[in-house]
Amino acid sequence: LTGSDGGVYVSTNANAVTPTFNHINDTLSTIEFYSGDITANFATSPTPGINAGAQDNGSSVFVWAGNPGPALWQLQRGGDGMYARIEPKLGQRWYQESQNGSLGVSTTGPFSNQGNATGGWGGDTLSFIFPYEIDRYNCPAATCNHMIAGSNRVWETLVGAIPANSWAAISPNLCKGTLGPRSFINQLAFAPSDTTVALVGTNDGNVQYGFALNNSPST
Repeated sequence: LTGSDGGVYVSTNANAVTPTFNHINDTLSTIEFYSGDITANFATSPTPGINAGAQDNGSSVFVWAGNPGPALWQLQRGGDGMYARIEPKLGQRWYQESQNGSLGVSTTGPFSNQGNATGGWGGDTLSFIFPYEIDRYNCPAATCNHMIAGSNRVWETLVGAIPANSWAAISPNLCKGTLGPRSFINQLAFAPSDTTVALVGTNDGNVQYGFALNNSPST
């Protein structure tokens, strides 16, 4: 047996000069998720939903008509699946991304076509697994529109990345730069008690707070 990011393969002639390997993935229920999300009130909702990005296997969704149970994921976005998020109030915005910060959003539920939600971070040093988050703690409006994302600096949108050019860089480069192309933000999060504050971690060892988010520059 041998395993890789393509699955599991078996050979019955491994001692041959050129062994033959056949995949057995059709009979294995395995997948490696990077990140995912569930709809609001998941435990009591009549239609609970899930959204997740999988290594080498795109981003998929599922919505149950009743109690959750075993499910056949439905692929919505190709490439490597990374972070996946669901706007929690209305549940209509489903965010998915592929590698290197290519972000898309459906505005009418999990199964609709996606529009572009990618900000201007393409010229920055950034992670293959690009982090972004929705402020789900402080949403006075009908939807949760406040989002942040991280390349080597923090990006922010106040309108849910619609349009995509609503993303604005609100910090300088927060990395040490000691790892070259691997000096990037790999984690960030809103403070639940005060979402004008965020915490950012970088791949080269910096951990920093950002203050005065929500339309003000932060340092």
